[in-house]
Amino acid sequence: MIGVDKCSIVNWELNLSSPEIRYYPRIDDFLGYCIIQHPKTDGERLHLFRIHRGWSTKKLAEFLGVDTSSVQSWESGEHEPTRGSKGKMEKLWWMEE
Repeated sequence: MIGVDKCSIVNWELNLSSPEIRYYPRIDDFLGYCIIQHPKTDGERLHLFRIHRGWSTKKLAEFLGVDTSSVQSWESGEHEPTRGSKGKMEKLWWMEE
């Protein structure tokens, strides 16, 4: 169902490795719930959006037209997006619905 072999699942369960981001949507579907907590900040919401779609940081940055480092700093809480960047993020929130 997830598209990986049994060894990968065992390694995830034993914390010997972590799933690649592209598998998160399938893991959520399999479990029937999101494995990531509800977001409290714009950065957390951005991270959750990206994880739900199985997007890399690079793919999200390209979609928004910003640098990868910007996305990383927003997700980590190191920086807040500017008003202009928040405007770009609005198109993501419409995609959530």
